[in-house]
Amino acid sequence: MRGSSTTRACQTNAVERLHVTLTAHARRDLNDVWSFLCKEAGSVIADAVVARIVETMYRAAENPFAYRRRKEFLGSPRRINVFRYAILFDLTPPSKSIIVWRVIHGARDAEQVDSERDDVQNDDQSGEVAA
Repeated sequence: MRGSSTTRACQTNAVERLHVTLTAHARRDLNDVWSFLCKEAGSVIADAVVARIVETMYRAAENPFAYRRRKEFLGSPRRINVFRYAILFDLTPPSKSIIVWRVIHGARDAEQVDSERDDVQNDDQSGEVAA
């Protein structure tokens, strides 16, 4: 079992190096998702969906180049889908670091989201999200 503890230590170190930063707009989006789901399906479901969205953000930080750029959005951010929601993110130096600028329902219009992008780019209230 000696190898398994070494493997676990390596996995833990890799997770510690990942950085996911949310803009204030992305944090509001997550709160809105939780509030909507809590009202419609209950807090257990809302907690589970938001937890899955956050887990997916960290998966995106592990291998951000696995996700295509979305040219329909201003700045061509990368996009990853979770249930019916889309996480829009950009890469930031150093590697293993992303900034999430929106978490939107997949049916949202790209034009409407782009009109809100200016607010996000000027947003200095961003912060890291806990794993």
